[in-house]
Parts: sequence; structure tokens; C-alpha cells
Amino acid sequence: MPTLFLLAPHSKTQPGTHRKDFYTIVANGVGPDYGISTNLIQQVTTGMPVIVFDRDRRLQAEGTVSHVLFVGSRPGPDFLCRMYRWLARSLAAAGTAGRNLVPESARDTQRRSACGN
Repeated sequence: MPTLFLLAPHSKTQPGTHRKDFYTIVANGVGPDYGISTNLIQQVTTGMPVIVFDRDRRLQAEGTVSHVLFVGSRPGPDFLCRMYRWLARSLAAAGTAGRNLVPESARDTQRRSACGN
């Protein structure tokens, strides 16, 4: 089953930015705004699994997508990037001892959104 993988690195969390800390995401079930290409956002559906991870602190939480909201656009390299915010239900921290945080396929550095995230 397709799974939505979302990175929430502690090293990039800064007050006053759109980035949110892992623990804030888990507590509220609301992720930060992500630039996602049109062809990819069409693959994100309500009820699909979502995994939020923070490689810096080796944290991971799992849940299911409850909503994906269009929140606006921002300029991209050669186009206007559409921004989306996702909401999750049943988001709970998962143990990480002795296992990879995410599957190898989600680590592929070429798998970035078309918006440069």
C-alpha cells in the first residue's frame, strides 16, 4: 500500500518558519506546509498510511492521512509551486531501536518534490 513519508528534521526547525518540530506534529496531528507537485498530490488519499520522521533525533511516528488541504502557492524555480498541509489521525510515536527509520526507497535523494523541498 502506498505510504506518505514526511521529513521533520530537528536541524531545520526554526521559530517563525513554516517548519514544525516532530513533537508538535505528533501532538497536533498537523504537518507543515509542503510544496508537492500536482501528479504526486493526486496520489495522496484519505486513509493512507503516513510516517513522519526526524533523522536527526531518530524519531518516527505513524498514523493515517485524514485530510490534505491546499494552502496557497509560492514561486518555484520556473513555475508556481502549490503548497499543501496534511492532517493525520492516530499519529503516534513508534519505536526505532534496531531498525531503519524509513524504507530504503524513501531515502532516495532524487525523490524530491518538484517544488524544491
